[in-house]
Amino acid sequence: MQRLDIDIYSDDQLHLKLRLELVEVLRRIISERGWTQSKAAQELDISRPQLCKLLGGMHWRTSELRIMQCIRHAGYDIEIIIKPSSKSGTGSIRVNTL
Repeated sequence: MQRLDIDIYSDDQLHLKLRLELVEVLRRIISERGWTQSKAAQELDISRPQLCKLLGGMHWRTSELRIMQCIRHAGYDIEIIIKPSSKSGTGSIRVNTL
């Protein structure tokens, strides 16, 4: 299991880190399944040009929700848990992957 803690970043950095982690999950899925970019785009319900841009680092144009939708199309569940922070101040975001 991999875990990404995001609690010391600005809001812009937080969105960037979250997108990077989600894109890494997509890369791992595509690699593990041996998909070409065309096959991956078809399976993930995204256009091939959009997928190429996303995997090529232009992820700022794609929302976290859209990336999560692609992950869902690959057959993965996404669970979001909201709970009180154990620290005072702003809460944190964690991405756990199996």
